[in-house]
Amino acid sequence: MVPSKTNSLSAAAPAAGSFHLPTIEWSKDMFTRVVEMTSKSGKSQELANTINEKAVPILKKQRGFVDETVLVSSGEPDRILALSFWNKKEDAEEYQREQYQKIHDTLRHLLQTEPTIRTFDVHTSIAHKVTAKQAA
Repeated sequence: MVPSKTNSLSAAAPAAGSFHLPTIEWSKDMFTRVVEMTSKSGKSQELANTINEKAVPILKKQRGFVDETVLVSSGEPDRILALSFWNKKEDAEEYQREQYQKIHDTLRHLLQTEPTIRTFDVHTSIAHKVTAKQAA
């Protein structure tokens, strides 16, 4: 199975008896950055709130920025993931070079350790209407 690189947009019907909504198939090179953080003890909610209040407004101004999702672990209360979605890898790289340090400096006082950043190509996202088309 190979992802398609076309720009087609089509609705795929759910399987018979499926309770899932139809998926919009939209071949696009969406990209995500996953920033894994460990907050100082008891500071995860403050860290998440600071991301929303300070980082998200900066992110919204960046070329190619699509969305930010912040997850606070229920099993490890000081663990937070921040997922940013980008139209293209190049947009995320530009953000990393030009704005990331400013945001990191804003959050530093709430962090126990340095964040770990991982990057991924988005294969499927129902919320962002992205799926990798499967070749027959």
